[in-house]
Amino acid sequence: MELNKSTTFLSIGIIGVVVAALYFGNDNSSSAFFALFVTVYTLASLRFFLEWKYYRRHRAILASLEFVLLPFAILVSGMYMSFQINTTVIVEGNLLLFTEESSRIFINLISLTLIPPLIVLQRLFFFYHSKRWDGFAMRRELYRSRKVPYLINSILAFSLFYLGLFQHRFDVIASLFVILWIIHTFKYYIMSQFGGIRNQTRQLDALLTNTDQYSRGSARSRTDSIQTEGSKRRSGTIPVNSRSGPRTVSAQHKNARQISSSSKKQTQKKGSRKSRSRSSIHVDPGNELKTLSHTAKINGDISKMLPTGRVDKSDLSCMFCYEEFKPSDKTIVLCPHCKFPGHANEYTSWIQVSSLCARCSQPIAKSEQTRPKYSISAKDYVNKVIKKL
Repeated sequence: MELNKSTTFLSIGIIGVVVAALYFGNDNSSSAFFALFVTVYTLASLRFFLEWKYYRRHRAILASLEFVLLPFAILVSGMYMSFQINTTVIVEGNLLLFTEESSRIFINLISLTLIPPLIVLQRLFFFYHSKRWDGFAMRRELYRSRKVPYLINSILAFSLFYLGLFQHRFDVIASLFVILWIIHTFKYYIMSQFGGIRNQTRQLDALLTNTDQYSRGSARSRTDSIQTEGSKRRSGTIPVNSRSGPRTVSAQHKNARQISSSSKKQTQKKGSRKSRSRSSIHVDPGNELKTLSHTAKINGDISKMLPTGRVDKSDLSCMFCYEEFKPSDKTIVLCPHCKFPGHANEYTSWIQVSSLCARCSQPIAKSEQTRPKYSISAKDYVNKVIKKL
């Protein structure tokens, strides 16, 4: 049974909302908020687990905006609903911040359920900030810079802090997300700058020290050689080469035979290398993929080129860079599932990090990664497909 469908999540959401509405009708707001919290927790956890399993199976990078927003939704709902649910309070106190009115801080049993999503969320952002994951996927576009995940982390931290400041109540477990964001900011974006400057200074000092030592050593060696030559001239001694004297004829013939045999061996090796027509090196698709070596023939059948469903001309742009196609472009590759187009070079870059379609998230077979099933020149695609819509 396939659980990762919209009907599954819709049915769970409807059940949770109906149960909460029944509790609200009986003036039991605490149980109603608890039902809503359980619904949000179940939906976000199930979606996160199924998507994580799906993306891991198809070796796609786990750097999607969805993986960040799902645990954060649990944190927000827990911070907003935990103080409205009648449960056992473990820690409670008052905190005076920027306003004259003090804010309440607390930890209850609902707060303890926020520990798993907090750990998952901080682990994901740790991979982004520490450059262990060199990309962040958002709206089917891959960002190689750390600025995008840091900006998203900052927005989430400020929104969570503003929510607690607005209602004058802070859940301690949920507020740890803001504290950890401050720690990551200082560690990976402030202290790392000073560390990089220190490393550059050390490298420069080491380079100058090595250069100074080399110049001193070369000057000392030149002085010693001049002094040695002067002493030899004064003493009248002339250095004699110990290997002076004519070589024998047999030695000359022997060396000639060795040289001729070695040259023949080298010639034979070169000839054997040139005679090979195939390389024994195996290249995995997606790792060393540079260009597309195959263009499939569509034989003018427009139905094979049109994307699935109702489309407009504005939809037929590159699904990677979102730019419109021009007749001057080279090759266009179509997804074998949804038939949406993309530039061949963008397709090559995308398939190196993910085997899923950037539009429909369906897996692309390994045979179609290096030899796309549907590919056509940009000029033919513009004239035969886009202009005829």
